[in-house]
Amino acid sequence: MSSTEANSPTRRRRVKLALAASAALLAIATALAILNPFAGAGKAAPAKPDKTLAETFDGSEYFERERVETANAAQIQRDPEEKYASPEKAGAKPHRIAEMPAASTTTAPAAGASTSKELKQALKDSGGTGNRVILAADGSAVPPIGAPDEVLSVINAANTIRSFPYIWGGGHGSFQDNGYDCSGSVSYALAAAGMVSKPMTSGQFENWGEPGKGKWITIYANGGHMFMIVGGLRYDTSFRDGPRGSRWQDAPRNMKGFSVRHWPGL
Repeated sequence: MSSTEANSPTRRRRVKLALAASAALLAIATALAILNPFAGAGKAAPAKPDKTLAETFDGSEYFERERVETANAAQIQRDPEEKYASPEKAGAKPHRIAEMPAASTTTAPAAGASTSKELKQALKDSGGTGNRVILAADGSAVPPIGAPDEVLSVINAANTIRSFPYIWGGGHGSFQDNGYDCSGSVSYALAAAGMVSKPMTSGQFENWGEPGKGKWITIYANGGHMFMIVGGLRYDTSFRDGPRGSRWQDAPRNMKGFSVRHWPGL
């Protein structure tokens, strides 16, 4: 037997081992390439922006999410006293759509309200004096003789929508609406005297005017509800029971948990 023939099995084993090693190295390299496609390629060129994405993304997904989040936040601010805000059926009288308070752009009384002269005459007939506002039989408020013009304007406007139904969010998109919530009602009335320039939420009224009670007008507000007292008479969407169904009420209510604010000088 020649030495070449004797060594052939050894050579075959070496060839097999070499092939196996090569296969193993190839498998490792393939795996690495899959895990890191840029390995060994030197400096990779910066990735080009995806034109398709750039052309199709218009922000709608973001804005839709923002809209939903905003809507959810608004739900948190929903008036917890809404269930008390509707008058009895006997007090739900037909009404026209409220008009923009004329004094939101001028100092004239709100459209449809009694004039200052008419209110003063009504009070003169009733003999009212001091700074007490009277609740009339029809659910309107009658100011005392000598009330400041700003107070007359607020009462005029508040009288205009006194029997309108409660609608959550009513009076916030515009002063003109067919129903009002708590802050929408107060915003409408105060706008007639130039005390607000746009509808405000109950939470915003927590910092309105100045701290403390006023001589004529006092606001009670927190993040969920608000009302005002004008000349001792409460203007409130809650607990509108009785045949009048008016926002003007002379019944007492709990004042705890509200920020107390007033308009400077009033």
